[in-house]
Amino acid sequence: MFVLSGSTDIAYDFEFYTGQENKVITGEVDCGASLNVVVRLARSIPKNVNYKLYFDNYFNGLKLQIFLAKVDILSVGMVRINHVPKVAMVEDKILSKRSRGAFEGKVSTYDNINISLVKWHENMCVNLLSTYVGSQPTGKVKRWFSSEKCTKKSQCHMS
Repeated sequence: MFVLSGSTDIAYDFEFYTGQENKVITGEVDCGASLNVVVRLARSIPKNVNYKLYFDNYFNGLKLQIFLAKVDILSVGMVRINHVPKVAMVEDKILSKRSRGAFEGKVSTYDNINISLVKWHENMCVNLLSTYVGSQPTGKVKRWFSSEKCTKKSQCHMS
């Protein structure tokens, strides 16, 4: 079951998984089966109000975020790097050798929409794609370092 819920954990819309269902309405972008789940659930979000939508890497891609931004729904989520074509980011193994909290960010404009891609290393490397936030601001947070068996301050994205 796929659910659209708010910050108060209220479910506003849902969809049962029934197999390779991929209904696309005229005027909507076809992002592929998994990303179209977000497109369908976002139909119930009021347009042109700048709501913010968060989702994980299974449901995220450049085409989806561009479509949402055009109807003034801001979005951020983890993304699989192969869902963001033609972008050169630092390799995971190189970023992992830097200190915990290291990141690299890129901002670009695609189809008149500003979009940010940030690769961040905490315990592992993650990629965030957003039309809402970028790599700034950053701050320091306490993290447990198991190799040293102590708590230290580490750089963190603060939005």
